[in-house]
Amino acid sequence: MINVRKLGELTGHRGPVYSIISFKNGVISGGSDRMAVYWENVSVDSGRVLARTTGYIFSLFYLAEKELLLAANSEGGVHVTNLATNEELRLLKFHSAAVFDMIPIPEHNLFVTAGGDGTIAFCALNDFSIKYQVQISEKKTRCLLYHPVEEWVAAGSSDGRITIINLGDLKIINQFHAHHPDFSVNTMVLSPDGKTLITGGRDACINYFNIQDNFRKISSVPAHNYSVYSIVFSPDGSMMASASRDRTIKIWDTRTGSVIMRITDATHGSHKYSVNRILWTREYLISGSDDRKVIVWKINQ
Repeated sequence: MINVRKLGELTGHRGPVYSIISFKNGVISGGSDRMAVYWENVSVDSGRVLARTTGYIFSLFYLAEKELLLAANSEGGVHVTNLATNEELRLLKFHSAAVFDMIPIPEHNLFVTAGGDGTIAFCALNDFSIKYQVQISEKKTRCLLYHPVEEWVAAGSSDGRITIINLGDLKIINQFHAHHPDFSVNTMVLSPDGKTLITGGRDACINYFNIQDNFRKISSVPAHNYSVYSIVFSPDGSMMASASRDRTIKIWDTRTGSVIMRITDATHGSHKYSVNRILWTREYLISGSDDRKVIVWKINQ
């Protein structure tokens, strides 16, 4: 049995929250109000706007060595802000529709973006030039994942497919349906041992694929009542959390694959609307929602 304790609500966003990342001794959140907000020490009173964008913020990452914050927006752009000077340096435009996800791959001097135009773009971290762009779907590309050992990038699309691209030659090496056709792949994560690809989709399922056996489907779990939007593991890998449009967060035992806690508004004072993003730091589980709140949770086994 686990214990779930709500530590506080970080309020101040004026619209749904779509992205949360770790930053220094706190987190940065972003959403439809076009603001990237830093919550130092994840404290209720510490919200500070770091950057403003021209569209909804769907994805964020921080490039620590250059003190740069990248924020992907709903208009196909990526804002690059120098946090040391509080100056926006660039507005990159690689996509003709919303940029739903971004991932940095510093060891290859790359970051990758996923667009609503069905393409993914590979861009240089040092000068932000575009290196390669490929159309992988006629529908939206929603999420990205990098495997640091296998050295490929996975892209999930709104047609239910996952495309695997080898980083060595940027060629497509696999493409398969991970969820029902036309039910988007919304989120992807690697198992702690790196051997299993885990996906969440609009079909409300969490699916498991054996990476070492050509992405053979291991199982499909009806996990929520509506779309699964975010999946993360606890730092020690013993638990997995999933967040959904059904307003719930579920905690799973990774050894047994069973649900060990269901976090709802009724049971824990959780979110009242869709839970769009979760982040599991060394100390906290943090969730962001359509109800404009970021909630900080303490999870103890």
